[in-house]
Amino acid sequence: VYRDFPDVYHPDFEAAAATFAEQLADTVDDPAFIGYFLMNEPTWGFAQETPAAGMLYSTARCYAREVLAADLQDRYTTESALSEAWGFEVTFEIVREGLWHRQLTDAAKSDLAAFSEQMVTRYFSTLSEACRRVDPNHLNLGIRYYTVPPEWAVEGMRTFDVFSMNC
Repeated sequence: VYRDFPDVYHPDFEAAAATFAEQLADTVDDPAFIGYFLMNEPTWGFAQETPAAGMLYSTARCYAREVLAADLQDRYTTESALSEAWGFEVTFEIVREGLWHRQLTDAAKSDLAAFSEQMVTRYFSTLSEACRRVDPNHLNLGIRYYTVPPEWAVEGMRTFDVFSMNC
């Protein structure tokens, strides 16, 4: 949905994570194998914006945007309340579909950071659980973030056995 960040709400995401984890089957009983990284320096980690904000600008429609719109509707109830909070006219349908071309206010960025935390947590927990099902014997070394990760990414990293940074 943004750079190399997948649509973690797509119906096929869990199956894709299980397929990804299958590569660990060859080393599951290897006593010299310490652990595995899920990925190295994801490109979304280098961006100025959160994955949710980047998604609005680069992906016109996806399952994650539908969940974002539903979450915002649960939180704000009405479009007028969302518009007031975000400081500009916005509808749940605009959040759900279409590419964005407007600047985001701090309030909108805050809501998108919270949703990015939800996305990242789902991403990492789904991958981590799939890998543990295939290989319960070795350490999940995380993602090798390129620097200190932003606050919205940290909660999802709790699913790792080791927090890694590539600095």
